[in-house]
Amino acid sequence: MNKKLSIRMYKQKMNTLTKSGNKTYKSFVQQLLHDFRFEEMDSTYLKRPSEKNKYIINNKLYSSNEKINTLELQKQVQLEFDNIQLDYQRHNNKKFHKQTKPTLNFLLSFSKDFDLPEEQRKQQLESVYKFIQKRFGQVIYLVQHNDEKALHYSFTIYNYDYKTHRPIAKQIDTSKLQDQIAEHLKSEGQDYGHTRGEPKSISLAKHRTIIEGKVLEAEQKEKELQEKIKQLENQNKELQEKNDRLLKITNQYEIDIIKLKELQEEAQADYESVLNEIIEDLEDMAEQETLDGFVKKLRRYIKNENKDRLETLLNNVKKKTKKIKKANNKRGMNNPL
Repeated sequence: MNKKLSIRMYKQKMNTLTKSGNKTYKSFVQQLLHDFRFEEMDSTYLKRPSEKNKYIINNKLYSSNEKINTLELQKQVQLEFDNIQLDYQRHNNKKFHKQTKPTLNFLLSFSKDFDLPEEQRKQQLESVYKFIQKRFGQVIYLVQHNDEKALHYSFTIYNYDYKTHRPIAKQIDTSKLQDQIAEHLKSEGQDYGHTRGEPKSISLAKHRTIIEGKVLEAEQKEKELQEKIKQLENQNKELQEKNDRLLKITNQYEIDIIKLKELQEEAQADYESVLNEIIEDLEDMAEQETLDGFVKKLRRYIKNENKDRLETLLNNVKKKTKKIKKANNKRGMNNPL
């Protein structure tokens, strides 16, 4: 007997349909009503009576003829999700992303020709529940459906891990999960030869579709790569232009520095020349003992100055003259200026 085991995962909103790509999935409430057979079921959908369906809620086993308060379960889930949002915000300093789904629903199914006696079904139900608890922690509910073509399970968990304080949907690899469940069933003494369900062949039409998809994907990647290259080339061009402008400014700056240095040297030379001339004239004045000649020479140096500054300079000259006269008197010179 070829007994295949497969598992699929669906992200769920609380009360509205979840759309992913071109597919639409049931919300938590809709899936809940479906799993517990509270919705209107198509007569062609069910192949066996629903009386043998079994449920585990909060570690308690229920049969289909027992009353199950789904409204109370909905309130419980909403309350727990509120706690999850608070925990996430407290540990991550931000609110739960509005697109993050609060619950995850899984469909665990076997090949259509697989069946078990009643007692073994109950044993397997408990084993599966044990695995889910160990793997994910809190389980909202687990349903064993015996009324369709083949035995299968539907279970729902919270999309959150209180240890990491993060949603867990992106961390779940369903392929690995299939292998883990199969290994767990074997460890529980329920080795029914389950293996992961994988297609053995692909139709030609599907093969062509896959090839076309890969070609389109490669073309898209090449287009994106070309866009990135173009962006990098534009950025490189801008950087080169900035570098050229900076180099031009640097060269001009160096030229200006050289010119400024030359002007400073010329100004220093002019200053020293003028100063030497003034010193020579002062020396001549002291020798000739005449003030008029010195004043004329002085006016030649300061002809562009204003009157106030001229007066100040003359006063300074007179003070200097007095000092020279006093010095001459001490040396025995009696010729006043």
